[in-house]
Amino acid sequence: ESSRNFYRVNTPMFMDALREAGFDVMDSDVHYFLVRVKNDIEAVKRLLQRGIAVRHTRNFPGLNGEYIRVVTRTPEDNMKLIEAMKNSLR
Repeated sequence: ESSRNFYRVNTPMFMDALREAGFDVMDSDVHYFLVRVKNDIEAVKRLLQRGIAVRHTRNFPGLNGEYIRVVTRTPEDNMKLIEAMKNSLR
C-alpha cells in the first residue's frame, strides 16, 4: 500500500515536471511512462554517460525509436533525470 501511494503521488508530479521542462510525455496509469526524444538510442547513451539508465523503445511496435521509457524513482532521482535530459537531449 505504501508503494502504491508513493507512485500515485509522485508519478504525476514527475510527469508534470518533465512537461514543464519542455518534454512531450505520454500519459500513464503506472509508474513508468514514455518521453518523446529525437533518437532513443542516442538518448540512452547520453543519459548512461551521466549515470542514468532508461529504456529504449526500438522493440515497441509503432514507436520507431522516438521515445524512451522512464520510471518514477525518488524525487531527487527524478530531478536528476530531468536536469540530465535538459542538459544533454536538447
